[in-house]
Amino acid sequence: MEASVIGVLFLITGVGILGFLYKPIFGPKRPGDFPFGVIVIGGALWPLSLGLVSVVDGPRLTLAAWGLRMMAPTILSVGWVLLVIQFVRTRPPSRLFVGMLAAYVGFELLLVTTNPIHGYAFDPSTADSFGLVSTGSPWFWTKATVNYLLVTSATVLLAAEVIRSSGLRRRQAILLVAAAVPAVGADVISTFELVAAPFDLTPLGILGSGALITWAIYRARLLDIVPVGRSIVVEEIDAAVITLDSDGRVIDCNTVAQQYFDVPDGSPGFGVGGALTAVGGAGYLLRSRFTDRDTAQR
Repeated sequence: MEASVIGVLFLITGVGILGFLYKPIFGPKRPGDFPFGVIVIGGALWPLSLGLVSVVDGPRLTLAAWGLRMMAPTILSVGWVLLVIQFVRTRPPSRLFVGMLAAYVGFELLLVTTNPIHGYAFDPSTADSFGLVSTGSPWFWTKATVNYLLVTSATVLLAAEVIRSSGLRRRQAILLVAAAVPAVGADVISTFELVAAPFDLTPLGILGSGALITWAIYRARLLDIVPVGRSIVVEEIDAAVITLDSDGRVIDCNTVAQQYFDVPDGSPGFGVGGALTAVGGAGYLLRSRFTDRDTAQR
């Protein structure tokens, strides 16, 4: 496949990734708009830089493409960390933490813009036009290590959330872990040349991950207040909280209720009459109240 054709495909992929910004810019405001926007910008810079250097001649544009390519994985990693932290902590990261990540991005931006002076960030003579990966430069492996640590740490936090949570919260955490797989997998394959390919596969992985994250935030409402509120209030209060459906079956309950009625985690809905028998006289009053269909619906 000719270089110009691959370059055009990269440009189309980059524009397609930028299309994910439609929801956070023009749609209703949702938690996670900012970190998602950072992810999209970093993900779009990757194929746009590869396409730019493939279809346009000129030393200045080539250097600009190299700068974009170097910045893309850093911005992408920072956005992923911000999104995961907001999901796990159920609130945006602290300003100090965001400032530290911004300083990291700013430091790399300084290295990239001043590279003609010191040559520490990248050396355009050490890579082909489809990779833009200057593995011989000192900064490449430094930033690669930091970025992989950021992504891995965030993914470990998600894995811990999968283990300690249940129900909707667990499914949401699993969805986020799955969203990271296409981008990270494609990047590892391309960086370590695990599969012979004529071009960088990472943009394709980013496109897949972007689609999954978009669906998670704006269709599955990953960071909406309802699951967040349940995690903070219902799960952590000392009282037993039980949710009933219109047939008087328990469809959800917090940890205190599970322990009180000796209900194993993940059990299907059970008849409220039988469950409340265990609480004696108080259970009789609760049972008579909850078995009233109108009361249960309220």
